[in-house]
Amino acid sequence: MSISSPQKPQGCFWAIIPAGGSGTRFSNSHNKLAASLASKPVIWHSINAFLNHPWISGVIVLASESNWDEYQSFYEEEDNRLIWGAGGHDRRASVWNGLLQVPPEATHVLIHDAARPLVSKALIEDVILAACSETNVGAIAAFPITDTLKKEDISSDGCIEKTIDRKVLWGAQTPQAFKADILKQAHQAVPHHLPVTDDAQLIELASLGHVQLCASTSQNLKITTEYDLLLAQAIWNLRESE
Repeated sequence: MSISSPQKPQGCFWAIIPAGGSGTRFSNSHNKLAASLASKPVIWHSINAFLNHPWISGVIVLASESNWDEYQSFYEEEDNRLIWGAGGHDRRASVWNGLLQVPPEATHVLIHDAARPLVSKALIEDVILAACSETNVGAIAAFPITDTLKKEDISSDGCIEKTIDRKVLWGAQTPQAFKADILKQAHQAVPHHLPVTDDAQLIELASLGHVQLCASTSQNLKITTEYDLLLAQAIWNLRESE
């Protein structure tokens, strides 16, 4: 029995995909975003998850200009909903470059890692619906931590200082959806010298409102090493067999 999709909320939704990472942990000789997954490049899967979603009006990909020709060659036909832009010196700068290209009618933006090719249609919808709530300014995909977590005593040689209560801890993923004007405010408000690893952290630091956690799974993995690619292929094969 098929499960129908929820009704699309009011708004205009654009996706921003930073794709400028060097991928140094993957392979010295290969670009992980161009690596093959189910006979298509990793980045192709990440882009198409949004490009083919009926709620998404357009996709902006921020990449090094040296990779533009390779990435664009993955698309045989030109699509005016797919925009290519220059990546910045870090992830935050790339997202900002994308925000500058988002059309004024966009009410919300979704930020998604180019190296997360297995993002599901349902997860995209979950974060959009949560971000559209009157009580939230955004929402992120995340999964509850299941491992027992230990804090290292940095004054000793790798010894345990204490065990961290995992009940309230989540691993942040993407997509992350935000009200477009709020995310722009956060980027402008938080000094660039502060270490920031995702856009939800910018909202936290700028104290601009509530960001909701949307339950995801470890299947929405980020391709970092060659082992991750093998695992992603196994997950893809399992989904196709269901």
